[in-house]
Amino acid sequence: MKTEPSRPPGRPRSEATRQSIMQAAADLLDKDTYRSISIERIAAEAKVGKQSIYRWWDSKADVLLEAFTDRALMQLPPLRPTGATMTDLEALLRLFFANVRIPSIRKTLTGLIAEAQLDPEFRAKFYAVLVSARRNLMRDILIKGRERGDIAPGTDIEMILDLIYGAFWYRLLSGTPDPLDDAFAAKLVATLRPIMVAR
Repeated sequence: MKTEPSRPPGRPRSEATRQSIMQAAADLLDKDTYRSISIERIAAEAKVGKQSIYRWWDSKADVLLEAFTDRALMQLPPLRPTGATMTDLEALLRLFFANVRIPSIRKTLTGLIAEAQLDPEFRAKFYAVLVSARRNLMRDILIKGRERGDIAPGTDIEMILDLIYGAFWYRLLSGTPDPLDDAFAAKLVATLRPIMVAR
């Protein structure tokens, strides 16, 4: 009776190829700008054909978004909740801002958001994969704060999130010399506190 050859140990070849592509894309993002990276360069760095990339991703923007998201999350330390809503909100903003101050993350994020303005389909992916995930973390802090009674019941949490993100994107993209630093995180929370805190 003929037996099937045993599969060699390790990840299936297709998964190993996919991980090689992700690593290559992340490495290129560390040393180059979004604009200078192409599918051809990713393929050459990963030592695969372009069709191997298109098997999983539709475009350069898609593969770089996934590589960036994985890399950025790896460099974002976990938040340790204190149970004090304003303290936790400020701590999360400090983590976000510190993450964006990493040069490779900042230049990639600005490149991706520029691409999102040109491609509506990619813009939807950018929001779902990157913006929404971080917004959800902040929303969770505020909802728990409202449940504990730290935040007034009538507070419009979505508007608070819009105000925070509006300030964030302005400092990231406008060219202002004002930094995204711990002092800005503290001032932002202090400014919003009077319209959130339960009386």
